[in-house]
Amino acid sequence: MAIAVGISDSPTGPFKDLGYLLVDEGDWNDIDPTVFIDDDGQAYLYFGNPELRYVKLNENMITYDKEVGVVKIPMTEEAFSIEAYA
Repeated sequence: MAIAVGISDSPTGPFKDLGYLLVDEGDWNDIDPTVFIDDDGQAYLYFGNPELRYVKLNENMITYDKEVGVVKIPMTEEAFSIEAYA
């Protein structure tokens, strides 16, 4: 029901829990997190099912831009259309 972040000096661990949740909206849609870094270097955290959600990660990659907040993209036929992104 929430997304947290573990940090480490090594990709193989050991990992340390930051002690707080990154995303917690109180529903079961906060699942399957994936980080995407755009060509301009901006990182986003995408997650959710059945609705796509994302946050714009801050430079530290362990917090997100609260002004933008959690963006929700409803599951519609248009959302799956190539024309929607052309």
